[in-house]
Amino acid sequence: MDYNTFMKIHPLFNLGYELFKGIMPTLVALFVIWINNKSANKREKNKLTNERFYNLENNALEINSLVYDVGTAFLTYIQDLKSDKMDDNFRTYLIKTTTTLRIARQLLNQSILFADKHNNKDLLFYDCFNSISELCQNKMPSLMAFHDKRSNEINDDILCINKKKAYNDLLDEIQKKLIDMTQETEDKIISYADNILKKYM
Repeated sequence: MDYNTFMKIHPLFNLGYELFKGIMPTLVALFVIWINNKSANKREKNKLTNERFYNLENNALEINSLVYDVGTAFLTYIQDLKSDKMDDNFRTYLIKTTTTLRIARQLLNQSILFADKHNNKDLLFYDCFNSISELCQNKMPSLMAFHDKRSNEINDDILCINKKKAYNDLLDEIQKKLIDMTQETEDKIISYADNILKKYM
């Protein structure tokens, strides 16, 4: 039995074959388009997620720079307590402190959303935020109180021959303490950013 004879005996098969010949390329093309669209949506979603992780990491590094700026403003304020610039330096210190805390809180909120969305507590910025808050609201003011107490002791000490040297030594001591305090906070922030980089990007 040849092809033509088979088609005469089975006309439905002939109809099916002709439909298949005409529709199949269209169905294959639609299937390929559907697969490409699905893949494109997935790629776009991954790209958007990676951009968000990148922004989270950059914001953490920006806060790290702000913590350094707060420390610098604090030292400038302490070193110029007896100058005409004291009020301006204190204002600068307060502005940098409030800016750092505000941006840290924004990053904390952003990290909470990310942690919920990705079901991963490693993304939370709590530890870093608490360290920044502790530095700005407790450690630096206590360092200021230490400065005031020690400078009063230096001024009241009648046996102190070189009060200027004693005061400069006090400023050096405060600077070392401040570096240690800020370094601890900066290390936590860098570790957080590094964790995001290694795990999610």
